[in-house]
Amino acid sequence: MNEDRRTQSPRTADERSTLTAMLQFQRDTLEMKCAGLTVEQLKRRAIAPSGLSLIGLVRHAAEVERGWFRNVVNGERSHSPWTPPGSTDWADFDVDGLDEAGVAEAFAVWRDECARARAVVDVADSLDDRGHLGEETYSLRYVLAHMIEEYARHNGHAEPPPRTHRRGHRRVARALDRLGERPDPQAGWPVIVPRMPELVAPTPRLHTSWLEAHAEWNPGAHQDGAGMRLAEGDALADPDVFAAWVGRLRAQSDPTRPLAEGWVHATHWWIVEDGGYAGAIDLRHDLNDFLLRAGGHIGYSIRPSARRRGLATWALGAVLPEARVLGLDRVLVTCDEGNIASARTIERNGGVLEDVRETELGRKRRYWIAL
Repeated sequence: MNEDRRTQSPRTADERSTLTAMLQFQRDTLEMKCAGLTVEQLKRRAIAPSGLSLIGLVRHAAEVERGWFRNVVNGERSHSPWTPPGSTDWADFDVDGLDEAGVAEAFAVWRDECARARAVVDVADSLDDRGHLGEETYSLRYVLAHMIEEYARHNGHAEPPPRTHRRGHRRVARALDRLGERPDPQAGWPVIVPRMPELVAPTPRLHTSWLEAHAEWNPGAHQDGAGMRLAEGDALADPDVFAAWVGRLRAQSDPTRPLAEGWVHATHWWIVEDGGYAGAIDLRHDLNDFLLRAGGHIGYSIRPSARRRGLATWALGAVLPEARVLGLDRVLVTCDEGNIASARTIERNGGVLEDVRETELGRKRRYWIAL
């Protein structure tokens, strides 16, 4: 039997952590029940003449994630990829014509909506934040509890068909592999691999992904925490030049290496999601006058296509223990005065605003985080 990789609910955590973990457990349950099934098994109706199928439930889950978190809580006007705007003929469960590409699309849309939902919850000020559906008003607390109920009810429906036919498993395993899953050689079935972000040391291995991310920024745009000052004038599209720059990034953390005037030692990490470069964060070991005024101990940037997923909040929280290892008892983190998203990222990690001041980088909000 495969190890249960579902998110486990904390027993003594705060209300937000408990509710979000319980909801993630239910999301994981639906994905676990779909793992290893062929396209035809995913489309098979539960009991005739029922319209329920596993892949239909995945599409329906994407719809309710989108509707409640993005439209109700976040006030967006997003539309279903399957049901035309204004139509009352819901197409979530209309899956008879789906092929492998349609199954892959359903999982991709659902996972994306789950990530967007987590980001909406992450940036909310309180579980008392409210949204509207028609004339009704709903708190974020209600929405989280309702979504746990929604998944729990449908996960009761999501009983996979017997796995008695192995013909075609290799083909489906390859399709699931493209969805970010890997086969379990002992069980003979694909199993879900958690898609958690991670911090890694800069590496030439991510050259192509880094270039794709770099192209998303406007020319000359500042990428805080990315160490671009160490690459000024370099043609980073050249693999050898890129590898040399990566070497300089990694060397900057070595406290025994002398640095040029105005520089401090710093540790650089890249934020990696689904095996690709999603952003960068660095931890400056000391503060010089410039960093005390404007730059702070920690800088970070997320590629535009990876924003609103909570990656910055997660990465900042992951680096704070590293600051404690350096012997710091508090860190300074700054952001532009008008960057509300970054301000919330800092505040969610315990940042306390000291002041807003004019600096050589413009007006900056300066926060201290106690470690």
